[in-house]
Amino acid sequence: MGFPKEMFLNPEDVTNLLCPICEEVVEDARLDQCSHTFCYNCISSSLKEEDVCPISKNEMKESNLIKVYMFADVLGSKDVRCSFSECEWKGKFNEFLVHRSKDCDFKEIGCTNNNCPEKIKRKDLGDHLQKCQYSEVDCDLCGTKNQIILMSEHHIVCPEMTCSCPYECNELIVRKLIPDHEKLCPNVEIPCRFAEKGCTHIAPRKELIDHDINEMKSHEQLLINEISSLRKELTELQVRQANKNDTNKPKPNAKNVDKQTKIPPKSAKKDPEPTVKQPTRKQK
Repeated sequence: MGFPKEMFLNPEDVTNLLCPICEEVVEDARLDQCSHTFCYNCISSSLKEEDVCPISKNEMKESNLIKVYMFADVLGSKDVRCSFSECEWKGKFNEFLVHRSKDCDFKEIGCTNNNCPEKIKRKDLGDHLQKCQYSEVDCDLCGTKNQIILMSEHHIVCPEMTCSCPYECNELIVRKLIPDHEKLCPNVEIPCRFAEKGCTHIAPRKELIDHDINEMKSHEQLLINEISSLRKELTELQVRQANKNDTNKPKPNAKNVDKQTKIPPKSAKKDPEPTVKQPTRKQK
């Protein structure tokens, strides 16, 4: 679509600047290979339906179109009024483009909230934002920001939301405390307290008391088996330790054995020294 002829204060000045498709003043002009000038949106839409010039019916591709910059120069000095009838603005065409894109209260613009599909007049944006379901607000429980339209989904996972026990024990719990509740909840399935001894039974916590009573003999046998196994392991460990001690004990040295067992030689008997008799004196 082009610019309405009515917005130009002197319409006769633009009679030769009309798009042959929309019959309005050409906007974002494109020239085809047949020398026809169209609004870009008009010719682009036409070529999506059929790859021919809408005037001559000659075959044509969008890649053959040429952007015409002279139209901006020709229109720039024209006196115009705002294209929105409610708006009272008047000025030069070049000024109108700025007015329309930034200032005109009657131009439809997109909502500034993410993902909001609404198109509203610029002057109504403030009122729309006050009720827009895509506005962000703080969760009244945990304080995190969420779009209003998504708040119900947030409450499903909000850590501060009070909810029923997921194990249907009829308790109301703050969601972030569920892990602590699971340690006590009677409906949480847990293994038998003799699981480490070999019992494979798993049941809700509230049913394990009956299980302990009903399976007392089997649990007793598990304990006996474990004690027997421990005794066997202890015996094997003692044997291995004894063998290790024997292996590490030093072997006696042969020389040391000789020294320890050698009988010392008997000491030789010496002949007594001969005694010399002293001469006796005769008595007178």
